Amino acid sequence: MEQDELIWVSDLHNQAFCEYEIYLREILQIPDPGAPALDEGREIHAGLDSQSMLASQATTIKRLAEGKPIPESVPEIVQIAKDEKITYVTRDLFVVGKRLKGRIDQVDFAPARIYIIDDKPPSHTGRPYITETRQTQGYCLAFSQQYALGLPLVAVIRDKYTGEEIWSKLFTPEDAISVNESIDRIIGIIKGTWNPQDTQNPRKCCRCRWHPVCPKNKCREITTRR
Repeated sequence: MEQDELIWVSDLHNQAFCEYEIYLREILQIPDPGAPALDEGREIHAGLDSQSMLASQATTIKRLAEGKPIPESVPEIVQIAKDEKITYVTRDLFVVGKRLKGRIDQVDFAPARIYIIDDKPPSHTGRPYITETRQTQGYCLAFSQQYALGLPLVAVIRDKYTGEEIWSKLFTPEDAISVNESIDRIIGIIKGTWNPQDTQNPRKCCRCRWHPVCPKNKCREITTRR
């Protein structure tokens, strides 16, 4: 696939939440009504990026002072992590797989494995939703396809407000199969070969930024029962 035809990893989140969201945006061409919420998320990420950038600059200055090389590519970072037995951190890494593209919030390169980290708000249960785990595993798939590094990948979801780890799991071939099945459905919706399945959970509709413009909106069912 050409890069402009690749699916954004974030659409794995949308597909797992409600496929009709993709249909509204891609087929009906309805403008995204959730711009304010998205802007807030970008501000939070920008703060995390700034913190990471300061740490990265400090690491660079220290390496220069010690006469050590500054890595300019992912393979070089991996080699330094192995040779020096350190964890090298980078943020906002753009990855391109066979069918996916996206920006990973943070990647921690440890000597023996690589942590693919996505920053998310915590749920009320303290456990991540499948929308979040599927998206993080999508980043793992795209990363593994772009970089054949021979190291295990660990998908990590982190509290975007506190930086604490919420969930982590070794990325497996079975996870890759699940991600690819989701990609098949997304491509099918866009090409018109798959009928989008709208959620049957009215509470999801009430939380969805698309519900004011969605003909499948079930949020009104909750209001009617009250």
